[in-house]
Amino acid sequence: MRWNEVERNENYDDPEAVAWRRDMMRRRAPLPRNMDEALGRLREMGGDGPGGLTTVNAPRPVAIDAETLVRCLWADVAEKQWQPHLEAFFDEVHPLVLHSYVGHGLVTFRQLHRARAMWVGGDWLDRRAAEENERRDKT
Repeated sequence: MRWNEVERNENYDDPEAVAWRRDMMRRRAPLPRNMDEALGRLREMGGDGPGGLTTVNAPRPVAIDAETLVRCLWADVAEKQWQPHLEAFFDEVHPLVLHSYVGHGLVTFRQLHRARAMWVGGDWLDRRAAEENERRDKT
């Protein structure tokens, strides 16, 4: 399986997918030291980067490009205009695509985890439960 075929593999537990992840982690790019280094790698790749942008942009009136997505993953503060895009990135994009962002040296798993906490704020069920608790407390 090649880097650009990541989105085609639907079964995350498939033996081929497991072997692909192991291979990717063995030959992945060095961890990026800063955002400029990550953006340089993205520009070398050309196109839409490792993927996921079609899923992220599908229902949105304004599309996000790969460079803006990587900048958002590195950001310290969430920009409201990209909130739905990043929620879709973490909730709808296949986990192998997230792995490929690390494999290409665009972001680390630690940064993905931090970005997910900032942009999504936890699991949707956690948010719904908190909203329900707030409504119940008001009555």
